Amino acid sequence: MPEDATAEGIGGGAGMPPDRGGGRPGRGKPAMGGTVPGAERLIVALDVADAGRAQALVDQLAPAGCAFKIGLEMLYAQGPGWIDRLAGRGLRVFVDAKLHDIPHTVYGAARALGARGAWLLTVHLAGGRDMCRAAVEGAAAGAAAAGVPAPRVIGVTVLTSLAGAAYAEATGARLPLGAEAARRAGNARAWGLAGVVCSPAELRVVRATVGPGVWLVTPGIRPAGSPRGDQQRVATPAEAIAAGADYLVVGRPVTAAADPVAALEAIAGEVAQALDGGTPDGGAPRHPPAGVDARTTPGAGQG
Repeated sequence: MPEDATAEGIGGGAGMPPDRGGGRPGRGKPAMGGTVPGAERLIVALDVADAGRAQALVDQLAPAGCAFKIGLEMLYAQGPGWIDRLAGRGLRVFVDAKLHDIPHTVYGAARALGARGAWLLTVHLAGGRDMCRAAVEGAAAGAAAAGVPAPRVIGVTVLTSLAGAAYAEATGARLPLGAEAARRAGNARAWGLAGVVCSPAELRVVRATVGPGVWLVTPGIRPAGSPRGDQQRVATPAEAIAAGADYLVVGRPVTAAADPVAALEAIAGEVAQALDGGTPDGGAPRHPPAGVDARTTPGAGQG
């Protein structure tokens, strides 16, 4: 994978590119103070269709130092201008676009999203090598034209909503789910992607396949006692960190909570404990993503 897909120029906090100048106002500069240890590893999913609700969540949670995910629901309901809005505040924006089309089309889409200041961008690994490489090239070209840091493109292995017979029916894969996720993750590394998205259930086998230089981003995070919803392969925050995750995507356990800030702080606390004090099963503390000191307390929302 290219050098800039892992540790190039990372400073100030987990996965936060430096201010290279020439970008939109506020990018790469602290937006607010008072970060919460462990929150730099959390990505809050703004899977809401209401702009007012989304804005309220960002205003409440950004001071903790978390990143934010803009997924398909929000992209279609509110438009890609939300990427500009958050990146313009210096916040890390994970654009979960799950690009999957012919390489030419994906190149153009990735170029447009890269120019908007995305921090992470997803593609479906099922789209193949040429499509994934087109996404990396397009994202870099768009960012360069706009004068902002290039997004790290990461590949979706197997959707966390799939398991058992539904997985076999949907994918037609002959390998067991974990082995198929690891195979696709190996492809991602070979094709130059910065990381992959996988469920907590596949973290260990995927980490063993790709090694330490590839970011693992994990949805399906559910604190103890939380409902699974439509996620089939889930884990607690500490379990995911212990298994090898670098970043945790958390949606409803935070956004649907009566007190989203308290919910985020509780999850961040579990992450910080797993990172700094070892894991519940007695394992060693998880290492930070390549080139990153996970215990650095960044300026909130540093881009």
